[in-house]
Amino acid sequence: MAESNFSQLLASEPTTRAVIVRAQGNTTSTPVKVLGNGITITRTGVGVWRLTFGYFNGRPVGVVGWNFEDATMSVPKGFTLTSQAWASATNSIDLSIWNSSFAAADLAVTTFLNLVILFKATGV
Repeated sequence: MAESNFSQLLASEPTTRAVIVRAQGNTTSTPVKVLGNGITITRTGVGVWRLTFGYFNGRPVGVVGWNFEDATMSVPKGFTLTSQAWASATNSIDLSIWNSSFAAADLAVTTFLNLVILFKATGV
């Protein structure tokens, strides 16, 4: 796989790469990717999104930051996100979105998910 073009990231770990993803909820349909160069997002179930990377980033560190954004801040209030372990065979990661009642939930079309996923290009 080809490698994405990265700018220098100032971080405590050398060769760390941050991948920024922004997606708009689409209720029960596939989310709309707004940012995420070379990434495909699919909905695989209620509140479950799969991010598949079309390029090699290095060793995955994991999802290190996220937020839910909506013009009406009470819409995503109490929502949270969990992620499964990296699937190296498919170069992907599954994310689960949970509402304030701890039930799997799809995002409304007015709600965006912003993510930062870290990778380590070389070393441990």
